[in-house]
Amino acid sequence: MKIIVVGATGYTGKLVCKQLDKENIHFDITGRDMTGLLLLKEKYKSIDNIVIADVMDKKGVDEILNSDIIINCVGPFYIYANLLLEAVVKQSKIYFDISGEELFVDNSIEKFAETSKSNGAVLVHSAAFESALVEVMVNLLMQNSRGVESVNSYYRFEQSKPSPGTRFTMKLSRFIETFIIKNGEKIKTNNIANDIGSSFEVNGSQYYPIHYPMPEIPLLAYKFGIKNIASFLLVDKLSASVSKNAIGNKSEMADVIRRFIKRKSKGPTEMQRENQYFDLIVDVKYDNDTNKQMRLSGKDMYMITAKIISYLVRTILKSSIKFKGIVTPYELIKGEEKEFFEYLGVDVY
Repeated sequence: MKIIVVGATGYTGKLVCKQLDKENIHFDITGRDMTGLLLLKEKYKSIDNIVIADVMDKKGVDEILNSDIIINCVGPFYIYANLLLEAVVKQSKIYFDISGEELFVDNSIEKFAETSKSNGAVLVHSAAFESALVEVMVNLLMQNSRGVESVNSYYRFEQSKPSPGTRFTMKLSRFIETFIIKNGEKIKTNNIANDIGSSFEVNGSQYYPIHYPMPEIPLLAYKFGIKNIASFLLVDKLSASVSKNAIGNKSEMADVIRRFIKRKSKGPTEMQRENQYFDLIVDVKYDNDTNKQMRLSGKDMYMITAKIISYLVRTILKSSIKFKGIVTPYELIKGEEKEFFEYLGVDVY
């Protein structure tokens, strides 16, 4: 199968290329920056071809879809991925992205869940640090369980310097409505106050949850019909007390985009990534009022994302199962959970 990395010269795109090359998986690269693409091709022997293409242009998308497996690293996805995603579904391709955007994934489920299945396309959203690990943890906690009442996920970061793409998405997120699932209904988070009365102890320190809507919310609702799902960021008490969930004025959004594109931001260095530790906590409450928790710890979220992509692509290449429709990372790695976590270099408690 022919593989292409879209947005290969971006921060995470480069790490994806690095990891695919390390795994001796051959692939093409695409983007708009010929100089950057040539430098990548010189660096990694597994890169076969360069394709100059713009994901916002139909001709560019047609060039990209000469490949069988598309790895999309161009965000924010709710701005840049729509044309590509629609074409992927129509042409029955295999698609991965690294989106951490709840709205984008939710829109894709609503628009493409049925047509991707009937067309034989495969859509793997959020094959990244955001949501993929939580989704695997939830599935493990749900094994041999009759019914689940609620799922809550919690993210804690240390010294987290975001990549340019993540920073761009974060800036735009204040213009986008987000939600949790409560009693089977979508509830906008800007209508909900943060509850700083409850706290978590992690590594001897107290942290407080603020709403941090992630793609696992629509994915878990779609796959399992769970009636109560929320995700949170764990912060100190002062940060929690001043945090707001209000939506910004959308008329400012175009100015934010223009300003950000003009800047030449740099992401974290390799040394900085090595010091970006994190914890993920998943709490599943069952219908009988009991609950279980699982915690996962690690570091270097961006390289973990690259490894997740590499692992899932290898799985698709070797699998005899005919996947179709919206497929979650867990569905691809089911039965290999231990090997998956070891490959990523994370600790599970």
